[in-house]
Amino acid sequence: MNPSEKPNNPLYGRRWSIGVGKKEILGEMGLAWDISDSDWSNEALRCTFSIEKAFNHVPWYADLTIWNLAGDTERAIIDSVNLGSTVVIEAGYQSGNYGTIWDGEIFQPLFDREDGTDFKLTLHCMNGLGIMISNFCAKTLTKGHDYAGILKEIAKSSRNPIPVGSISQSLHSQKLPRGKVIFGEPKKYIRQMTQDKNCQWFFGEEGLSVFNINEPLPHEDKATVVSPKTGLIGTPQQTQGGIIIRTLLNPLLIIRNPAMVVKVDNSVIRQTKIDVGQLVSPLDQDGYYKIIKVRHIGDTRGNDWYTEITCVSLLWPVPLGSYVN
Repeated sequence: MNPSEKPNNPLYGRRWSIGVGKKEILGEMGLAWDISDSDWSNEALRCTFSIEKAFNHVPWYADLTIWNLAGDTERAIIDSVNLGSTVVIEAGYQSGNYGTIWDGEIFQPLFDREDGTDFKLTLHCMNGLGIMISNFCAKTLTKGHDYAGILKEIAKSSRNPIPVGSISQSLHSQKLPRGKVIFGEPKKYIRQMTQDKNCQWFFGEEGLSVFNINEPLPHEDKATVVSPKTGLIGTPQQTQGGIIIRTLLNPLLIIRNPAMVVKVDNSVIRQTKIDVGQLVSPLDQDGYYKIIKVRHIGDTRGNDWYTEITCVSLLWPVPLGSYVN
């Protein structure tokens, strides 16, 4: 299709871009690599991706598979992993929503052959590898720091400094009665302090975010409407852990603090059968739900091109299975 003939339908015509490398290192060495399809030609290599982000402290991950790369390029990408190479995936639609759905480090490259003819390279990625998973902090704090101040000091003083996003106001209320010594993995102390204040944390695009599970969410007039007109696929399903909703790929559906709110017509949700004594995430009487998990699934040469979100009612304070330490 000629670019001048693009339709105005915001849910028609895929658009995507994938970059592998590290600008500070690989770009100077000529090893940065990118692939995209933004001109309707569909001549790019086949790529598939599976991305999962959750409203808890479990590392977010992405699996990117690329078919039939040139040998030199494939070896360069594999060798770059030791240099801290990252993957950036942007996806969406030509005339609609488009944006970054993944930006994180490569944890492990996997090479395989499919059907004896096609070669594929899978890049298993995680976010915050050197920041939240393998880090160290040694710090002495004087009395008078509140919990929010302690978290910020730990983040700033860590061997690999931790970017800080939104911190719950409930962590400002209690101050240290005496000095405290921090020595060890920052993640251990973050977990201890958030548990003491009935909070949870996750490491996302903005860095470390801490939230109180009972804090009010943004006003309902800021909710994103999910309907067949905005890309809803199939029938949303009520489950024990939340309402599972699938839409055409939408980079605007995200995990953030405070939680993003969506509006769904309850009449289109398939309810689950409840046994006596069984707890099931309830439907919200007004159809407003907070997003606690996001999955992006895509295949540049196949049918998969969707976003799956798990949501719970605004009045459901502790989503089942989502706040596990």
